[in-house]
Amino acid sequence: MGVRKLSDGVRLCMAVTSNGLTAYCNKKALLALSQRLAEIAESDVSEHYETHVRMHFEADECVFEGRRPSNVWVLRTKELAPLLAPHGAPGTEDFELTFMVVPEAELDDLADFQKDGLLPDDWQG
Repeated sequence: MGVRKLSDGVRLCMAVTSNGLTAYCNKKALLALSQRLAEIAESDVSEHYETHVRMHFEADECVFEGRRPSNVWVLRTKELAPLLAPHGAPGTEDFELTFMVVPEAELDDLADFQKDGLLPDDWQG
């Protein structure tokens, strides 16, 4: 499955608060995301295909030429900002929203952590 940029006309803001993550999208963003999710939903789950919202939808001009404002961006509350990947810090990746299709057995393994609500220390996600 080839990965291609789907950024033409896409605008998406990921807002991270203590209550969760909200993706505010224009119609083009929602349609592009639904197309990409349908593609990975049809894939072989053992392949672990995924889509990274920033990587797949941010315009090349924003990624490689630093055009601002970006068409895909992240906003954080002041309280969460120190805990999340720093925005624009040299050599770091910004906060990402990733969707991945996995086998049921892997979801079963993750479900085992629901009681504590914490990923294990050795989580490689």
